[in-house]
Amino acid sequence: MNQETINQETLIRAKRFFENDYKERGMVKWQGYYLSDHTEDAEKNRLARKQAYEQGWMPEMSMVEIGEVLFDAYSKGRMVAIQERVRQDEFVPQLIHGVVKGYGETDIFVGNHQIEMNNIRWAIIK
Repeated sequence: MNQETINQETLIRAKRFFENDYKERGMVKWQGYYLSDHTEDAEKNRLARKQAYEQGWMPEMSMVEIGEVLFDAYSKGRMVAIQERVRQDEFVPQLIHGVVKGYGETDIFVGNHQIEMNNIRWAIIK
């Protein structure tokens, strides 16, 4: 037998295998990837809930003190951390971090958040 005959027989045997015997596993082969992504996402969610549960109340500040902190941060383009008064479910609200982008009549814009000034409990420049 020469090399060309062996190559032809190998190709015929492979073709017959893929046409008759091979079973595509479909999504089964990808389940490991989905499982690891799900596990990673579940862990991030668990850590966020744990942090929210453990978050304590920051010391309450007067509206004058809060206004001074926010105006100073706004004028200097600095980041702030803010805690609202409003509870979220059974948790103390998480701190909101961001740059003060501007003011409205009753609201302040921090990062992607619009916060009512009367709902701010605490603020600090980061």
